[in-house]
Amino acid sequence: MSMKHDVYTMTKNQNYKGFTVLDCKELPEYDALGIWLKHKKTGLEVFHMACDDKENLFAFSFATPPTDSTGVAHILEHSVLCGSKKYPLKDPFIQLSNQSVKTFLNAMTFSDKTVYPAATVSEKDYFNLMSVYGDAVFFPLLQEWTFQQEGHRLEVDEKGTVSIQGVVYNEMKGNYSSFEGVAADYSVSGVLPNTIYDVDSGGSPEEIPLLTYENFVDFHKNHYTPSNCKVFLYGNISTEKQLDFIQREFLDEFEKNNYVPIDTKEIDRKKALEKGRIPWNEAPRAFDSPLFLEKAAPAGEGDTRGEMVTLSWFVGDSSDPLTSMEATLLAYILMNHDGSPMTRALLESGLGEDLSPNCGIDGEMHWLVFNIGLRGVEKGKAQQVEKLIMEVLENLCNTGISKEDIEATLLSFDFSQREVKRSGGPYSLVLMRKTLRKWLYGKSPFEGLKFLETLKEIEENILSNPDYLVSLVKRMLLHNKHRVLVAVRPDEDYGKRAAEKEQLLLNTLLKTQSLETIKLRQEALHRIQQLEDDPSVLPHLSLEDLPTDIDFIQTERKYIDSVPVFINEEATKGIIYGTVGFPVDNLTPEEYKLLPFFCNVVTSVGFGGQSWVDTALRDALCTGGFAAHLVTAPFEESEGTAKNDPTLDRDWLFFSVKMLQNHTKEALNLVKDCLMSPDFSDKKRIQDLAREYRNDFLSSILPLGHNYVASRVGRFLSRSKTVDEIWNGFSQLETALSCRIRERATGSFCFSF
Repeated sequence: MSMKHDVYTMTKNQNYKGFTVLDCKELPEYDALGIWLKHKKTGLEVFHMACDDKENLFAFSFATPPTDSTGVAHILEHSVLCGSKKYPLKDPFIQLSNQSVKTFLNAMTFSDKTVYPAATVSEKDYFNLMSVYGDAVFFPLLQEWTFQQEGHRLEVDEKGTVSIQGVVYNEMKGNYSSFEGVAADYSVSGVLPNTIYDVDSGGSPEEIPLLTYENFVDFHKNHYTPSNCKVFLYGNISTEKQLDFIQREFLDEFEKNNYVPIDTKEIDRKKALEKGRIPWNEAPRAFDSPLFLEKAAPAGEGDTRGEMVTLSWFVGDSSDPLTSMEATLLAYILMNHDGSPMTRALLESGLGEDLSPNCGIDGEMHWLVFNIGLRGVEKGKAQQVEKLIMEVLENLCNTGISKEDIEATLLSFDFSQREVKRSGGPYSLVLMRKTLRKWLYGKSPFEGLKFLETLKEIEENILSNPDYLVSLVKRMLLHNKHRVLVAVRPDEDYGKRAAEKEQLLLNTLLKTQSLETIKLRQEALHRIQQLEDDPSVLPHLSLEDLPTDIDFIQTERKYIDSVPVFINEEATKGIIYGTVGFPVDNLTPEEYKLLPFFCNVVTSVGFGGQSWVDTALRDALCTGGFAAHLVTAPFEESEGTAKNDPTLDRDWLFFSVKMLQNHTKEALNLVKDCLMSPDFSDKKRIQDLAREYRNDFLSSILPLGHNYVASRVGRFLSRSKTVDEIWNGFSQLETALSCRIRERATGSFCFSF
């Protein structure tokens, strides 16, 4: 290991000031050392993945299992960042965002936990962020106006009409307008009834207005405590320096006030039992027989996509590394690519349009849920979907799982462990979530990082026991009675009924306060909202605090038969990334509209003389991913030699592949065959891809509506933004919705719009 720093000197059972080292282990898979500590007086736990990465990350995490759908955990996540003891601003989060060089800054409410992560490459900035975040979670002001703003309140408009308002309330109204989101929730609540996962930690619009300010404050008092806090640290800042900071800035205050650790688990247990729910650390009660549920979810006007049918199983404890990886292994074998046994059977069945978006493992909860399903299913055919799924499982048990499917799955596992990539933030966020999935439920944080060790155990089981995988299919799925079949239909009246319920709730709330009181509170809130924060209250960076070194990716440019080739040599854990690009700015405007769907199709059909099924398996056996995508670059006036560079200021179609070194030849041949001989003659395959493309677009409207609006508005700012809107905005949605296949006289097929 290349780590050379005093941060790595701690040993197990060592005492450092108020902390005891519970364990200390090398993590060679991550080029890091794990240091797990516990503060003796308050019970706060810290886990530091110490490494040479200068992009440091911290996260304050709290177990916040809900017992109802009032959304208290979600509202609190918003509210603690609205002013604290040391930083009494009304919106320190926004101010901090404006004066930090952070690489990540956010807060997240999960179904049973709340997490506050931040990352930066500046050490001074790091401790500034930690100071503000730590003070926010431990010592928030939680004034009543904050609760009204972030949670719920009554408000009167100019016409005298009263409505329910609130940041979280309106956010969740939007969430409950998503067909896929509501349908997925039914599957979880259906297979885990009477548990904390049967309610919504984010909050239901029907229950959020029932939350009182007193219960809101009590939830913070009982859950945002050091004894219920897990602090994840990552990076090259010394453990000692960070512990000193945490002690000085936060824990000293608790010790000064003679803090006694709170038994949050016992509080949650009592509340769960009072409400007839299973405490969150107790396994759900086993089903005597499978269940079938029919539900409704919001649909757009004229929505004819059919039902979403999902078969969901409870398959075990997510905090057990072996159980978790076994369930993931089965999901990969069954549905890793379009040619996988379950995916292929469902897509070719004609029972639905495409797979349910929630297919696979839901591993962010204490209990693992395994989902398989279809969307676009004709009403009344849910049982046929279930029958097909069970038949596929039974056939696998009778005939065995093919060697190719096992190899493709293990290769996918290998890539998932090797690859370090940013996805909405630094890679350390992935590691944070891995540790919390075990740590939060009473296991060691190291358990979440035991990938290679657990994978080795599984590989040995496969080699030593020919029936190992079949036995997993039988135990977890085929013979598992703890499952539920959920058929969710799009209902155009869903929104109307929700509005009627909202009006009834509003009428009830109006009986508790007068119109005059509502107006007075509203005016008081608006006065506070209009006050300007003083950003100087927050810690600042000076010029000398900023890092002076700049990371460059060294690029070597060569030519092969006048074609430019760019070579980058970086440490990528044995993964080779290859990209082939073609300029597309010589195409017509009409052809531009077709390019996004072409990208979606061209790597998903057959090529090299093989069917799409065989090609999908071939892809899975030699790559970690092969896809086509589009890139548009600004057309700006270039200077010097760049002005005549044919690779700059262009719109491009890229084919990207990632491969291990020992699979380079097979992977590059795959790319060559895709470029030279794609086969678009399978009409049904292209129709299926078109429906999937359309459905994915429709599902993205509600959660990403603000992005579509921004893209639409910004399309006049530059040519590049115009192209981006054509490819990714409402213009492309219109293209996807109008897509149809027509047959040429030659017998081949083309698309028209």
